[in-house]
Amino acid sequence: MAGKVNRTSRAFIRNRGDAARAVRGIEKKLKAVTAELERQSEKALREVAEEIRDEALPLTPKDTGALRRSAFVDSQTTTNGAEAVVGFNKQGSGDADYAVFVHEMPATNTFTTPGTGPKFLQIAADRVQQRILAEVAAKMRKMFDGG
Repeated sequence: MAGKVNRTSRAFIRNRGDAARAVRGIEKKLKAVTAELERQSEKALREVAEEIRDEALPLTPKDTGALRRSAFVDSQTTTNGAEAVVGFNKQGSGDADYAVFVHEMPATNTFTTPGTGPKFLQIAADRVQQRILAEVAAKMRKMFDGG
């Protein structure tokens, strides 16, 4: 009948106890979705950071190879969310203490390996920039679509 509520329907909440259980169920699902979102965000950001590192390596000057070998990627989820770091000469490693100096050299310098030079990490990040958002968006869509 039009306009009549079916009180036996599963969708009908009969009392406050039913409402409280329904809210707890929703909260539980939201927590699970949030946890998965954080895991997927860290994974996606790490993959993008690795892509930037891989793009930067052939652009990185290679006198002895130490600078290239000092490349690193770190990722983690903090209270502020997922974060990833890509760089050279991880703080305190001492592998290539000159990494920042080489990165910031004037473009007029002559480098021993053709096709390499300053701003190697910045150039790589610029090249990958558009792919970053597409990668994260695709992973989030996959997660929410049940994939």
